[in-house]
Amino acid sequence: MSFKKEDLMNTILGDRLPKTVMFTVYVKDVRYGEIDPEFAFRYFHELAEHWQVYANNEMQLLTWDQCIHRPRLLGGWNEIREKFECLQEEIPLFHSLSIKEVKEPFAFEIVISNEEDSTRELFLDQLVGEHITAYHDDLTLEGPVAEPIFSRIIKSVGPDNYNKFEVDAWMQFCRENSFSNGDIMKFTFYDIEKCNIVDVDWCGNIYDIN
Repeated sequence: MSFKKEDLMNTILGDRLPKTVMFTVYVKDVRYGEIDPEFAFRYFHELAEHWQVYANNEMQLLTWDQCIHRPRLLGGWNEIREKFECLQEEIPLFHSLSIKEVKEPFAFEIVISNEEDSTRELFLDQLVGEHITAYHDDLTLEGPVAEPIFSRIIKSVGPDNYNKFEVDAWMQFCRENSFSNGDIMKFTFYDIEKCNIVDVDWCGNIYDIN
């Protein structure tokens, strides 16, 4: 088994041309490359289906499958390995061949109730709020429609002497992503210890369920 690590790539992410450090590994006789899910999640809205990668003054076109859970490089993968320096490295943690333990995402669901203020303010369940604020005092909310929205988590003490955790930018987030009463939403942190980005997916509406 032989491995390959990419060092530094100039990669077109959407309409941008930044210098991006991304590590992956080449495994003999495997026709695809695996991408760190955290990288795919963080740059998903900027990554086009096809990547233009420059190595040794040559350009190589890569295609990725646009999956953020097990993202893979497909088209152009076998060709690009010939253009990078080969190094002997251990398999990165995110790779499917890694024998190290991979942490499970932290996820929870909420339903926007039919109350008037339900799209104006969001108070997290106390246990969920305690868990999140053990790592972060703010969130980056990644919705299905709009650009990511930064939000503080406002912690206060309720009348029954229990902690309240309010997502400060909830009204803006609902408005820009067209969320409404009855919507079921899933919140997912893929690495809550290191990253405050939370992926918010629309899962349906309770009033549409028979």
